[in-house]
Amino acid sequence: MVEVEKKIRVHKNGMVVEVLALFDTGSRRSYFSKGFAEKIGYELREEPKEIPLAVKGKYGKLVGDTT
Repeated sequence: MVEVEKKIRVHKNGMVVEVLALFDTGSRRSYFSKGFAEKIGYELREEPKEIPLAVKGKYGKLVGDTT
């Protein structure tokens, strides 16, 4: 598995937000933090969904979905 960190700029509705991104080639999905979601005006789920992480016994909270 290869992981790469890089600063990226996310553009949404004329707004630009710079963040540190982790590119994980072993992951099937992309994830971002609740704080970042709020910064870009993302609509969150009413109730977070618990999801298993790659680390045994560890879980994250899915606060929204995107395509």
